[in-house]
Amino acid sequence: MLKLPDAVRWLAMGAVLGLVVGLAVGWRFYRSAPAPVETPASAVRQADDSLVVARAPDSAPGPAPHLIPAGGREERRIRIVVKPRPVSGPPSVAGSAPSHESTPTSTGAACPPCGPFTCAPVAVDLSLVRMPDQTRRVVASSPDGEVIGGVDIPIERERIRRELRWAAGATYDPADRTWGGFLNRDLGPFRLGIEAHQERPTGAAARVMVGVRW
Repeated sequence: MLKLPDAVRWLAMGAVLGLVVGLAVGWRFYRSAPAPVETPASAVRQADDSLVVARAPDSAPGPAPHLIPAGGREERRIRIVVKPRPVSGPPSVAGSAPSHESTPTSTGAACPPCGPFTCAPVAVDLSLVRMPDQTRRVVASSPDGEVIGGVDIPIERERIRRELRWAAGATYDPADRTWGGFLNRDLGPFRLGIEAHQERPTGAAARVMVGVRW
Protein backbone atom coordinates (compact mmCIF):
# COMPACT_ATOMS: atom_id res chain seq x y z
CA MET A 1 0.00 0.00 0.00
CA LEU A 2 1.39 3.39 -1.02
CA LYS A 3 2.00 5.62 1.99
CA LEU A 4 1.58 9.31 1.31
CA PRO A 5 3.81 11.88 2.95
CA ASP A 6 2.31 13.71 5.92
CA ALA A 7 2.20 17.01 4.05
CA VAL A 8 0.27 15.45 1.19
CA ARG A 9 -2.18 13.75 3.56
CA TRP A 10 -2.82 16.97 5.46
CA LEU A 11 -3.26 18.80 2.17
CA ALA A 12 -5.78 16.21 0.97
CA MET A 13 -7.70 16.34 4.26
CA GLY A 14 -7.77 20.14 4.06
CA ALA A 15 -9.08 20.00 0.51
CA VAL A 16 -11.87 17.57 1.49
CA LEU A 17 -12.77 19.66 4.52
CA GLY A 18 -12.81 22.83 2.41
CA LEU A 19 -15.04 21.12 -0.16
CA VAL A 20 -17.51 20.02 2.53
CA VAL A 21 -17.58 23.48 4.11
CA GLY A 22 -17.98 25.10 0.70
CA LEU A 23 -20.90 22.84 -0.17
CA ALA A 24 -22.58 23.55 3.17
CA VAL A 25 -22.12 27.31 2.85
CA GLY A 26 -23.22 27.27 -0.77
CA TRP A 27 -26.35 25.31 0.10
CA ARG A 28 -27.14 27.70 2.95
CA PHE A 29 -26.99 30.74 0.68
CA TYR A 30 -28.47 29.07 -2.40
CA ARG A 31 -31.66 27.62 -0.93
CA SER A 32 -34.75 29.70 -1.44
CA ALA A 33 -36.17 31.58 1.51
CA PRO A 34 -39.43 30.06 2.78
CA ALA A 35 -42.63 31.85 1.84
CA PRO A 36 -44.30 33.87 4.60
CA VAL A 37 -46.66 31.80 6.72
CA GLU A 38 -50.19 33.22 6.74
CA THR A 39 -51.57 32.69 10.23
CA PRO A 40 -55.21 33.09 11.31
CA ALA A 41 -56.23 36.71 11.84
CA SER A 42 -59.39 38.30 13.20
CA ALA A 43 -61.55 40.75 11.28
CA VAL A 44 -60.75 44.42 11.82
CA ARG A 45 -63.27 47.24 11.46
CA GLN A 46 -61.57 50.38 10.11
CA ALA A 47 -62.31 54.05 10.66
CA ASP A 48 -64.12 54.42 7.32
CA ASP A 49 -66.43 51.49 8.25
CA SER A 50 -64.63 49.15 5.85
CA LEU A 51 -63.79 45.67 7.10
CA VAL A 52 -60.49 43.81 6.90
CA VAL A 53 -62.00 40.35 6.61
CA ALA A 54 -60.89 37.54 8.88
CA ARG A 55 -58.17 35.22 7.58
CA ALA A 56 -58.59 31.49 8.13
CA PRO A 57 -55.79 29.53 6.43
CA ASP A 58 -56.55 26.37 8.44
CA SER A 59 -60.15 26.13 7.27
CA ALA A 60 -60.96 23.37 4.79
CA PRO A 61 -62.31 25.28 1.78
CA GLY A 62 -63.99 22.33 0.11
CA PRO A 63 -65.05 22.51 -3.54
CA ALA A 64 -65.41 25.91 -5.16
CA PRO A 65 -68.93 27.37 -4.94
CA HIS A 66 -68.82 28.21 -8.64
CA LEU A 67 -67.15 27.05 -11.84
CA ILE A 68 -63.44 27.81 -12.23
CA PRO A 69 -62.41 28.83 -15.79
CA ALA A 70 -60.83 26.03 -17.80
CA GLY A 71 -57.12 25.71 -17.04
CA GLY A 72 -57.35 28.09 -14.08
CA ARG A 73 -56.16 27.34 -10.57
CA GLU A 74 -57.95 28.78 -7.57
CA GLU A 75 -55.43 30.63 -5.40
CA ARG A 76 -57.64 32.31 -2.84
CA ARG A 77 -61.28 32.15 -1.80
CA ILE A 78 -63.14 34.97 -0.08
CA ARG A 79 -66.67 35.19 1.28
CA ILE A 80 -68.16 38.52 2.26
CA VAL A 81 -71.57 39.19 3.76
CA VAL A 82 -73.31 42.51 3.05
CA LYS A 83 -76.23 43.89 5.05
CA PRO A 84 -78.19 46.35 2.86
CA ARG A 85 -79.09 49.67 4.49
CA PRO A 86 -82.80 50.23 5.23
CA VAL A 87 -84.70 52.31 2.70
CA SER A 88 -87.90 54.33 3.23
CA GLY A 89 -91.06 53.84 1.17
CA PRO A 90 -92.60 50.79 -0.44
CA PRO A 91 -90.52 48.62 -2.76
CA SER A 92 -90.36 49.61 -6.41
CA VAL A 93 -93.06 48.13 -8.62
CA ALA A 94 -92.49 47.68 -12.33
CA GLY A 95 -89.49 49.95 -12.24
CA SER A 96 -91.16 52.83 -10.43
CA ALA A 97 -89.24 54.71 -7.75
CA PRO A 98 -90.10 54.19 -4.07
CA SER A 99 -92.61 56.76 -2.82
CA HIS A 100 -91.88 58.82 0.28
CA GLU A 101 -95.21 60.65 0.22
CA SER A 102 -98.72 59.75 1.41
CA THR A 103 -100.90 58.09 -1.21
CA PRO A 104 -104.73 58.17 -1.33
CA THR A 105 -106.64 55.04 -0.48
CA SER A 106 -109.79 53.73 -2.19
CA THR A 107 -111.85 55.82 0.22
CA GLY A 108 -109.96 58.98 -0.63
CA ALA A 109 -108.17 59.15 2.73
CA ALA A 110 -104.42 59.43 2.67
CA CYS A 111 -102.38 56.58 4.13
CA PRO A 112 -99.32 57.46 6.20
CA PRO A 113 -95.85 57.20 4.66
CA CYS A 114 -94.45 53.70 4.75
CA GLY A 115 -91.71 52.93 7.25
CA PRO A 116 -88.20 51.73 6.44
CA PHE A 117 -87.77 48.47 4.55
CA THR A 118 -84.89 46.13 5.35
CA CYS A 119 -83.43 43.26 3.34
CA ALA A 120 -81.72 40.12 4.56
CA PRO A 121 -77.89 40.01 4.49
CA VAL A 122 -76.40 38.91 1.17
CA ALA A 123 -73.35 36.63 0.91
CA VAL A 124 -70.92 36.90 -2.00
CA ASP A 125 -68.28 34.25 -2.81
CA LEU A 126 -65.12 35.31 -4.64
CA SER A 127 -62.30 33.20 -6.08
CA LEU A 128 -58.92 34.55 -7.19
CA VAL A 129 -57.86 32.32 -10.09
CA ARG A 130 -54.46 32.01 -11.76
CA MET A 131 -54.89 31.37 -15.47
CA PRO A 132 -52.54 29.31 -17.67
CA ASP A 133 -50.96 32.50 -19.05
CA GLN A 134 -50.12 33.51 -15.42
CA THR A 135 -52.71 36.31 -15.33
CA ARG A 136 -55.43 36.45 -12.65
CA ARG A 137 -59.21 36.44 -12.92
CA VAL A 138 -61.87 36.85 -10.22
CA VAL A 139 -64.97 34.64 -10.16
CA ALA A 140 -67.98 35.86 -8.14
CA SER A 141 -71.24 34.20 -7.17
CA SER A 142 -73.85 34.51 -4.45
CA PRO A 143 -76.11 31.91 -2.84
CA ASP A 144 -78.59 34.72 -2.12
CA GLY A 145 -78.97 36.24 -5.57
CA GLU A 146 -77.52 36.84 -9.01
CA VAL A 147 -74.27 38.73 -9.50
CA ILE A 148 -75.08 41.22 -12.23
CA GLY A 149 -71.79 43.10 -12.54
CA GLY A 150 -68.38 43.85 -11.16
CA VAL A 151 -64.87 44.88 -12.12
CA ASP A 152 -61.42 43.45 -11.41
CA ILE A 153 -58.70 46.15 -11.37
CA PRO A 154 -55.10 44.83 -11.40
CA ILE A 155 -52.93 47.26 -9.43
CA GLU A 156 -49.60 45.60 -8.75
CA ARG A 157 -47.94 43.88 -11.67
CA GLU A 158 -46.17 40.66 -10.81
CA ARG A 159 -42.63 40.38 -12.16
CA ILE A 160 -41.51 36.96 -13.34
CA ARG A 161 -37.72 36.72 -13.16
CA ARG A 162 -36.09 34.57 -15.79
CA GLU A 163 -33.40 32.32 -14.34
CA LEU A 164 -30.20 32.45 -16.40
CA ARG A 165 -28.24 29.18 -16.28
CA TRP A 166 -25.76 29.44 -19.15
CA ALA A 167 -22.74 31.71 -19.53
CA ALA A 168 -20.15 31.93 -22.30
CA GLY A 169 -17.32 34.32 -23.02
CA ALA A 170 -13.73 34.89 -24.03
CA THR A 171 -10.51 34.93 -22.00
CA TYR A 172 -7.20 36.70 -22.64
CA ASP A 173 -3.81 36.26 -21.03
CA PRO A 174 -1.88 39.54 -21.43
CA ALA A 175 1.39 37.95 -20.33
CA ASP A 176 1.42 35.37 -23.14
CA ARG A 177 -0.96 37.27 -25.40
CA THR A 178 -3.15 34.22 -25.84
CA TRP A 179 -6.88 33.89 -26.23
CA GLY A 180 -9.43 31.37 -25.08
CA GLY A 181 -13.09 30.77 -24.39
CA PHE A 182 -15.31 29.27 -21.70
CA LEU A 183 -18.77 27.81 -21.27
CA ASN A 184 -20.51 27.54 -17.87
CA ARG A 185 -23.73 25.86 -16.79
CA ASP A 186 -25.50 26.21 -13.44
CA LEU A 187 -27.11 23.08 -12.02
CA GLY A 188 -28.79 23.79 -8.70
CA PRO A 189 -26.11 25.07 -6.30
CA PHE A 190 -23.30 23.86 -8.59
CA ARG A 191 -21.54 25.57 -11.47
CA LEU A 192 -19.89 23.45 -14.14
CA GLY A 193 -17.61 24.84 -16.80
CA ILE A 194 -15.11 24.11 -19.50
CA GLU A 195 -12.40 26.39 -20.79
CA ALA A 196 -10.15 26.13 -23.84
CA HIS A 197 -7.23 28.47 -24.45
CA GLN A 198 -4.08 28.90 -26.44
CA GLU A 199 -0.92 27.65 -24.81
CA ARG A 200 2.59 28.13 -26.05
CA PRO A 201 4.39 26.24 -27.43
CA THR A 202 1.97 23.26 -27.44
CA GLY A 203 -0.79 25.18 -29.19
CA ALA A 204 -3.91 24.64 -27.03
CA ALA A 205 -5.13 23.34 -23.67
CA ALA A 206 -8.44 22.75 -21.93
CA ARG A 207 -9.68 22.84 -18.33
CA VAL A 208 -12.87 21.81 -16.56
CA MET A 209 -14.37 23.63 -13.60
CA VAL A 210 -16.66 22.56 -10.76
CA GLY A 211 -17.80 25.06 -8.16
CA VAL A 212 -20.55 26.00 -5.71
CA ARG A 213 -22.55 29.18 -6.17
CA TRP A 214 -24.55 31.26 -3.67
